[in-house]
Amino acid sequence: LSLSYLQARMPEKAREHAALLLAAQPNAAPAVEVMAASYLVEKRLDDAKDWYLRLHALSPEAARKMRSQVIASGSAAAQDWPN
Repeated sequence: LSLSYLQARMPEKAREHAALLLAAQPNAAPAVEVMAASYLVEKRLDDAKDWYLRLHALSPEAARKMRSQVIASGSAAAQDWPN
């Protein structure tokens, strides 16, 4: 459901649903990725980076994929994020 909200450009709703999963499973990488992406949608780059770093610690492969997608979409925000 969180991804659907992200695709609909409803980042706050996406975070609400991701937060529910994170409350039960704090290390759920997909929910952490949704949090990072939701902040990117809002151009809240510091918050997005914080969540990206958490994702990187949990799942480096998922983080690399996300970083590549952000860069490919034309956003320079992820250029300085660890790979």
